[in-house]
Amino acid sequence: MTFFKAPFVAMMWLCCATAFAQGEDCEVRVSPPAFDFGVTDRGVLLQQGMTAGELSFGSRRVQVQVVCDQTLPLALRFAAPGADAERYRFGIGTLRLKVMSVRVDGAVTQRAGEHDVLRPGERLLPLLASGRRLDVEFEVEGQISNAASRVADLTRLDGEGVFRLD
Repeated sequence: MTFFKAPFVAMMWLCCATAFAQGEDCEVRVSPPAFDFGVTDRGVLLQQGMTAGELSFGSRRVQVQVVCDQTLPLALRFAAPGADAERYRFGIGTLRLKVMSVRVDGAVTQRAGEHDVLRPGERLLPLLASGRRLDVEFEVEGQISNAASRVADLTRLDGEGVFRLD
């Protein structure tokens, strides 16, 4: 939930408290299940600087852990509304999920593909594609366009999503 108030903004994103594994005996944990970008105003956002017309609320780290009873193909998807090809919807803003690290059964591996961002509609496919445990760390950055940050009243930004094992 993010709130903008004629110049104040409070931001929280409720993320992925539940996750699913399709018909398999797997448990998916997300830590933290919710996070808060805090309360801010446009002036503070402008002081942090603008990149490509976007102001940043900062970033938070999220760990996703998948533990299965048996060895399975491990492909992770984040099911949430997309804002564009690279980011997810976050009220009048956006969220970007950058993949920081991937481990399969404790071994560090790379993500298959050329991007370090998990995009809407994509799956995270580790190069070590099968295992019993998948650990992924994401950096989640909240952003808002310069134009959208000009609000007349308290404005709340929030978003939801679910990590799914595909």
